[in-house]
Amino acid sequence: MTCQVFKEPCNEYTVVCDVDGVLCDFIPAIREVARGMGLDLPEPTVLAPDLRKLCGSPMEWQTLVERLLSGPHPELSAGGDALRKALQANGNYLIATAPINIPELNGRWYDFRLRWLEDLGFPAERVQYMTPHAKAALNGGILIEDSEPTVKLWNETQRKRGNGPSGLLIARPWNTGKLTVSGAARAVEMFSVFSAGRQ
Repeated sequence: MTCQVFKEPCNEYTVVCDVDGVLCDFIPAIREVARGMGLDLPEPTVLAPDLRKLCGSPMEWQTLVERLLSGPHPELSAGGDALRKALQANGNYLIATAPINIPELNGRWYDFRLRWLEDLGFPAERVQYMTPHAKAALNGGILIEDSEPTVKLWNETQRKRGNGPSGLLIARPWNTGKLTVSGAARAVEMFSVFSAGRQ
């Protein structure tokens, strides 16, 4: 499958949802694969892509990701199933997932993600592979995300458009909690509140 990395704003969506740290959590799987390689990665306090900094070399990080792609798909995060159902009931949503920072694995990473999302009932046309800046620039109503810089950028963009801040930051060890909701289940509640307010 050919993957296209979107770098520019796309259509308008009621809600835009991230994958890692929101719908699913790849970090336990990454740490388990690392243990099989003799690497004892600590519980991260950084975003998943920054885990490469904890590996001994870029080659070890690439080997880790290759093994991850050969393994089973991750489980939904706590509350992830409720969030999945809320998104699918809403209809006008976009699942936005970022490229891996290993260019030669980008196609396989996209395929791995897309298969997992399709198994959950998300059609391919509702999934886009895009950079964080492109995600923040989308014409959307609500963003559900675990990256604090992306949520801040989203809220700044919304303010420039004359809208109030509508980025929901899922509480994770790598963000400060200043903008957070407590998890995917709480995001569903907030999602409903925002959606009702924009009707």
